[in-house]
Amino acid sequence: KDGAKMVNAMANSTVPKFTIIIGNSYGAGNYAMCGKAYDPRLIFAWPTAQIAVMSGAAAAKTLLQIKVSALKSQGKTITKKEEDVTRLRVEEATILELLPPGWEITIRNERTLVHVYAPEFAELEAISKMNFEPVLTHLATEETFVNPARMGVFARVVMQNEKISSAGKPGHRLPADMLGLHPGAGAGLAGDRFYPEFNFITAVYLANRFSKNRQRIAAGYELKLFSGRTEENVFSVKPSSFVTLSYGINFSGERPRWTALGFGYMVHNKSDIFSGNTMKIFLESDIGSAKLNIVPELYLTDDFKKSVFGIKLNYKF
Repeated sequence: KDGAKMVNAMANSTVPKFTIIIGNSYGAGNYAMCGKAYDPRLIFAWPTAQIAVMSGAAAAKTLLQIKVSALKSQGKTITKKEEDVTRLRVEEATILELLPPGWEITIRNERTLVHVYAPEFAELEAISKMNFEPVLTHLATEETFVNPARMGVFARVVMQNEKISSAGKPGHRLPADMLGLHPGAGAGLAGDRFYPEFNFITAVYLANRFSKNRQRIAAGYELKLFSGRTEENVFSVKPSSFVTLSYGINFSGERPRWTALGFGYMVHNKSDIFSGNTMKIFLESDIGSAKLNIVPELYLTDDFKKSVFGIKLNYKF
């Protein structure tokens, strides 16, 4: 707002304009402070002045962002270490890590997650193109890496002059499995009947060796509130409840995107849409958010002799 007022005053003033540049004058700042576009009567630049569309640092940052985006499109992540002091890690009186501020690249594929450090950004591109298969072959000879199952294994190796040597003792990292408790609410159609629903899900999330949740086993309870009128023409709520069990897979590496297949069994019923023993088969899929999902359902009611199709939209808190 203040900058707009200044530009307005500069553009509409009728007094003679004189511009003196002593230090840096870049981009919009050069324009707003009565730059050449305003046609001042005199522009005087001190020998220390710098005039440009953008500063050298800003230009370098822009080029860097382009390079980082290109590497990200290849599945490589780059982060800048912000520490102002040297990082030192010591274990049992031995210096294991001595890193000044610099750049770190993360190279990920289906089998490995490699963190590489370099003091200069220019060195990372060459490192990112290296073939790490010989490292995997070397590590396969270590007893620690035999049958790791879902556990992650980590090791420090040195690649120099086409030779690979271990640096330190390899170890295991337990998978970051989680237990989730999810209350939820939604609305759906079963046949031609609309209903609101309240549910509660207990889920076990199984992580892979990179601590990313990839599988989910969930058990839940659903309360569907059908409505209708009695023979006396009195409005009433007719609930039906199901217990469910489902298995889901996260198909996304960037953010959770779950797709699950499950079944449910009716444990209580007051509605007139279901009768006898009733079960359902459902497919759950996220739509834009891990909390919001759409669920097509197939009900087998009347002792599994009759089928009713349904669909619901559910939100997990």
